[in-house]
Amino acid sequence: MKTVTFNTMLIIFISILFITSCGLPSYSVVEAPIKTSTDSETVLVSFAAPSDHSNISGYEVYYKIYPASNETEIKSDREQFNISNSSYTFEFGSKKPLSLGFRRLQYGELSGNTLEPQDVFLSIPLISNDITAPINLQENDELEINFSSTDGRIIINGTTVWYPLRYIKDIDGNLKTFSSNSGDIEGDDDANGVESSTPYSISFVAFSYVSAIISTYQSSVPVFLGTISR
Repeated sequence: MKTVTFNTMLIIFISILFITSCGLPSYSVVEAPIKTSTDSETVLVSFAAPSDHSNISGYEVYYKIYPASNETEIKSDREQFNISNSSYTFEFGSKKPLSLGFRRLQYGELSGNTLEPQDVFLSIPLISNDITAPINLQENDELEINFSSTDGRIIINGTTVWYPLRYIKDIDGNLKTFSSNSGDIEGDDDANGVESSTPYSISFVAFSYVSAIISTYQSSVPVFLGTISR
């Protein structure tokens, strides 16, 4: 049986210290969006950018569709984002929304009576912190997703800027709307059991986005914004 010498132990200790202290960046988590809508609202959800957004690149919004009768799944998903929940798991950015079946929100603009989708599948982040970007949110600005109209609207500080679209394309290759007709939802990859002629609901979450590739900061935890009835 070989005896481990003091010098060998010292080399092992120094190696472990080097590995654990060097080469791996230390990340700070940015502030999350501030939910401004209430759980009792059924046609809109909203959030405000935090006052300290200097290290935030922008904001991501994710959605999930449910049959309106599926209150159990809606409540269960909502609890996954409840930090006060004793079983809450800290996961940052899109990891938790994706694991629960949420999809990334898209947007389009209205040209005359035609809704024109924007090619934002690869646009990161969806809502920028850059004031020159088509859709951007500055510190303390409020963004609202409002479905009091047929196709819904994305509103920033009271002004409609874009229209919400799903991460689903129709036969013409255009992104689809959150139609008030559940028949337009049935059978799609994001339908989650919604059937024609039945009401459905949409839950939304949002998080502050940071690209860890170019920053030592990390995206925030996702915030549950609320559930809309259609």
